[in-house]
Amino acid sequence: MLHLQLAVQASGLFLALVMSAWISLVAANPATRVHALELPESAEVVWEERVRLFGERIEVAFGVDAGTARRYAEWTLDAAARHRIQPELLASLVYVESTFDVDALSSRGAIGPAQVMPGVWSSVCRGDLRDPADNIDCGARILAAYVDDCGAVSCALVSYNAGPSALARGSRSADRYVARVDHHLDRLERAVD
Repeated sequence: MLHLQLAVQASGLFLALVMSAWISLVAANPATRVHALELPESAEVVWEERVRLFGERIEVAFGVDAGTARRYAEWTLDAAARHRIQPELLASLVYVESTFDVDALSSRGAIGPAQVMPGVWSSVCRGDLRDPADNIDCGARILAAYVDDCGAVSCALVSYNAGPSALARGSRSADRYVARVDHHLDRLERAVD
């Protein structure tokens, strides 16, 4: 047992000496100096860049001011990631629903940017539906649930717009709604970062 301990200590000492000699050689020779390693960008910096780029695309595609585009980019990217849906689809839906008006109110009582019906969805969605971030998150949750139920985005959009029973009725207005979201989705996808 004592031999094993001595061997471990000796190998540790040898390793320390080798490393010390190597560091001395490298430090003495400018041609072999090792520069500080660049650390990967923090998650916050990466997130801010994603928000900036997506905001620029929203600004170009929908002709909104940079501040509005940036706020909606952040809310949309966050909600889309949380509910695993395409952020471009969610942004297009919100644009069709409210043209990015945080105070939008429909004649039927739907509120906010994603035009959520509080009486129907307040028990499903968390937060304050009058808060635009919570409202968009709720819209994303609803859309994601419809995509899961339907298995197709167009079916989910019809359900989002006119309710699940609209599929059986074959609503023309729901079909026009899907076409509008698709049109704006295409504009956003074509917008260059």
